[in-house]
Amino acid sequence: MTELTQVVRELPQKKSIRLKGGLALRYSTGMGLAVIACSRVGVAPSETEMKVVAAAVRDVFQPDVLFAEEFIDIVKTGEYEHHVQRLYWPTRSAQVVWQRPIQAALL
Repeated sequence: MTELTQVVRELPQKKSIRLKGGLALRYSTGMGLAVIACSRVGVAPSETEMKVVAAAVRDVFQPDVLFAEEFIDIVKTGEYEHHVQRLYWPTRSAQVVWQRPIQAALL
């Protein structure tokens, strides 16, 4: 088990943690979804960091599906700008009731 996997395993109890290098992870749940917000002050989490966190989430929570936002939020708190990207996954059983046809998604 990697150190990050252990950190992600403990997130539901701790709710948030700041990793070496400044990346912060915050865990929350509600409305049938779990969310890990990955944030950094002044600069966005890297694509590599997000892939590594996503791999740890898959190892620990074993979700059926894992979603990542395509954009990064910038949240200002006082003089600091926090760049936030989130990972989402269902915490309950879910089924697809509608899906955009592939042709429409490509247009």
